[in-house]
Amino acid sequence: MEEKTTEQQETTVQETGENSSRPGGNQPREISMRTLVMLIAALGVIVVLLISNFGKGNKEEACVIVQQSPFGQSQQQIWIDLDGDLQAKGIAEFGLSYPDGPEGYDKKIYRVYSKQIYSLYYINDDNGKQGMMIVKGKFCGKDVFESGFYNDGVEYAFINKVQDGDTTVTMKGNDSGVQVASWVEGEFSYAIGVWNSPVTEAEMLDLISQTE
Repeated sequence: MEEKTTEQQETTVQETGENSSRPGGNQPREISMRTLVMLIAALGVIVVLLISNFGKGNKEEACVIVQQSPFGQSQQQIWIDLDGDLQAKGIAEFGLSYPDGPEGYDKKIYRVYSKQIYSLYYINDDNGKQGMMIVKGKFCGKDVFESGFYNDGVEYAFINKVQDGDTTVTMKGNDSGVQVASWVEGEFSYAIGVWNSPVTEAEMLDLISQTE
């Protein structure tokens, strides 16, 4: 390969200098700046995508609702037991309409998972047994018992799909009656559990009509 002499190199520099002073001589620099801007913009998009996806997946099954910070960090979510509806509504950031509990289960425990779940437990104050559980939560359209938060671990004698207006309700139970019902309506998923005091299908539908 022929090497350029010093004179040839100087000639090349001079020609380059002359071209830069001609009309349109700065065009290569403009193209380079445009390319640089496009590269920076593309890099910014990639960074935003990485940030938005950082930390997701480890709770994918539970469908975490709490918004992340610009650095991909989520606010800490915790279970909190409360004494009243007003407190529960404030922490959940949504309300729950609920029916009266079974006879003998007068104590209520309001349990909330930050901005995502509002649950209510009816307890017998004498023996501590649970008479009824009601859950309302944001699970991205999933059934409560498929959300990753709840698993009752009970083997049921039957599982029926019941149509309640436009809503499909899943009812599970044994020979004594319906023990649990779950359904999805709008952005919320619901469940009612009465494991210790089963009810009829009609009674469960009545409980559902009072739950919102």
